[in-house]
Amino acid sequence: MVIDKHFADQHLADLVTFKEPNQQNSIVLWAEQKRHQIISLINDSIHVNGKKIFLNAVVVDLSLIPEWKEYDMIFPIKELGQVIKINLQNLSLEVGGDITPDASSCIWKMQPDSDTKGLFIHGKLEIFDSCGMAEKLSGNFLLDLGAANAFYLNSNHSEVEQFLERSKRMKLDESSYKTSSSLKNINVLVPEIIHFQDVEIFENHIVSLKLYNSSRTENYFGIIGIRFLENFETTIDFSSNIIILKPITSVARIIK
Repeated sequence: MVIDKHFADQHLADLVTFKEPNQQNSIVLWAEQKRHQIISLINDSIHVNGKKIFLNAVVVDLSLIPEWKEYDMIFPIKELGQVIKINLQNLSLEVGGDITPDASSCIWKMQPDSDTKGLFIHGKLEIFDSCGMAEKLSGNFLLDLGAANAFYLNSNHSEVEQFLERSKRMKLDESSYKTSSSLKNINVLVPEIIHFQDVEIFENHIVSLKLYNSSRTENYFGIIGIRFLENFETTIDFSSNIIILKPITSVARIIK
């Protein structure tokens, strides 16, 4: 968990003990590669809504970071320790509750990633052109609620490069988005239909780029992001490594 310095000073100063950072005095936040100074550490117990919880956090001055300056804290939803139900259409997050799927839902059995603290699935991505011709890519895909698009593909892998070559008829005209040299390694696919496992979505695209080469990305062919999940009521059970998807938009459906 990352807590903003100003929020910590105002709300936590009398509740927890702040410790000086030791050897690790900087942190990389989500969607960034730049390191930011850790001001202090919190490893203490605190009472929240009558319950005693252990708070393990780093304190950073988020006001200095444009992407995060409006936030008081950043935390992985896994840390809530319960079933999480997310609906991005009405921007709701429900903690706890029922995980029983109905007939309009599908269940994905995920696997935990100890490095990212997230979940991934070995799945099959299938994209269709306007003539109904398909191209397929199978591999490990990481679930990332911080990724803006439906799918990112990691073109560091030769299998992904081969998939892109086979799918080049579905590529978006590069002149419409490659406006600077920093975008030269990015490709965008605009298929008619995207299948992944037992669901399909329409009116979406796939972005391919060379992901920052680290232990967090090297084992993945791709990332499943927000633009995919916003089409579903998504229930995540981290204790069982299960995700339940229920379509809630007109451009998504379960494949029977």
